[in-house]
Amino acid sequence: TVKAVLNHLLQNGGGNYKVIEEWHEGTEWYRVWSSGLIEQAGTYPSAGTPKISLRKPFSNVDYIIVMSGGCGSIKKETTTVSFDATFGMGIKTEGLWYALGY
Repeated sequence: TVKAVLNHLLQNGGGNYKVIEEWHEGTEWYRVWSSGLIEQAGTYPSAGTPKISLRKPFSNVDYIIVMSGGCGSIKKETTTVSFDATFGMGIKTEGLWYALGY
């Protein structure tokens, strides 16, 4: 997984960039790299219109978000992501999300 690769890099010097801030609680987590890159992830309910609260705000809405299953329209803000989870999800309890940006 992406997190496993990043854990490996962190334990082995992290390359040119280092993790300068890290947080995790339950299924949610984020990392801030010395380059300013922010990555964060967690889970969301598979029905209704979920709103993900980004624990570490991005500086703008030019970030990437990847979600398991499928979804309809997505509204990205610097601190939240809202979307329709009823569009072709095919999962029963919760989905996974991962976001990457500055």
